[in-house]
Amino acid sequence: MDSFSVACCVYCYMGYEEKFAEQVSGVKVIVPYKIRREREKGCWLDKKIKLIPGYAFVYADSIQEIIDSTGKFRVRLLSYPDKTYALHGADLEVARWVWNNFGVIGVSYAVHEKDKVKIVSGALKENEGIITRLDRRHRLALVELKIGMRIWLSYDWLDNKAS
Repeated sequence: MDSFSVACCVYCYMGYEEKFAEQVSGVKVIVPYKIRREREKGCWLDKKIKLIPGYAFVYADSIQEIIDSTGKFRVRLLSYPDKTYALHGADLEVARWVWNNFGVIGVSYAVHEKDKVKIVSGALKENEGIITRLDRRHRLALVELKIGMRIWLSYDWLDNKAS
């Protein structure tokens, strides 16, 4: 599946997301992850952490495909107050962001420009957002995205001369 018409969010038991994604057929299921840099024994290691534990995004051509393919599993399709399942607005933007990054939000790369920080590549570059806090020691940035999501993401500093 190269594109989708409808996206939904599914709640499953934490730890069951991957099993659900493997077993469901007829639709595309993505369990979103983020890559976080952590320091262990003096070395920086990349760790894969679930972006939204207990949730997965389901993509298909119609809402009926999603309902039919997820009905036999112990999951719950999230709905809006008007009883619709298809994501829209900022929620759909998050689902598109996950789709475009193949479910993995990797490390972004930043450079210093005078007294500002500029993201030059990675998942943060494609989404406009405001860096509200920087944890330079752990190389984490708290980013408030334009799509209404706040998230801690890893970044690496690049040498300004190389960019």
